[in-house]
Amino acid sequence: MGRLVFVNSGHLNENKYTSGSGVGGVSSSNRAALKRRAANSYCVVNTISTKTRYIKVFYPTLTIADKTIQISQLAVYSNEINIAPSGTTSVANTYFYGSSKDKPIDGVLSPREFPNIYHSYENSDSGYWLLDLGAEFVVERIVYYNRTSDYGRAIGMVIDTYNSTYNNSLPNAIAPLKRFTLTDGLIQTFDL
Repeated sequence: MGRLVFVNSGHLNENKYTSGSGVGGVSSSNRAALKRRAANSYCVVNTISTKTRYIKVFYPTLTIADKTIQISQLAVYSNEINIAPSGTTSVANTYFYGSSKDKPIDGVLSPREFPNIYHSYENSDSGYWLLDLGAEFVVERIVYYNRTSDYGRAIGMVIDTYNSTYNNSLPNAIAPLKRFTLTDGLIQTFDL
């Protein structure tokens, strides 16, 4: 299922929004209708799936002093069921002493202390934690459980959601479906 997005642009940019056959997935026989709609300040520009497959946690900027990713737990709700434990995780690096990339999806829905969390290598410019749900799901809510101490390290970290077109080898090639910025709260809920 795609989403229908209208922009108040006054014109149709056929090069920017080409997908498959035609503009925004619309056949070329309907381009005239789209141009008429564009003249009325509205046009179809996006039919990308809004279902989520990948969830990435990282620091989007290098200006943050302590870029240590710490996740006690990440719950991902689809149809009111936490589907995160059935996913797989990958990371750029892991801090030693017992931290594990899989701790945030073990189903223990509470803030925890190190080493019962995922902890990236300290001050890593390329650190990330990525959850692959295995397929696309309609996700209603993501709940981030922070570390019980040093919880200020989450400030400025972001959670991005992506559909199946995401490629971690080219992380900036596609914009996230949603982006949420974390604070120092112990439990943070984000509705999609």
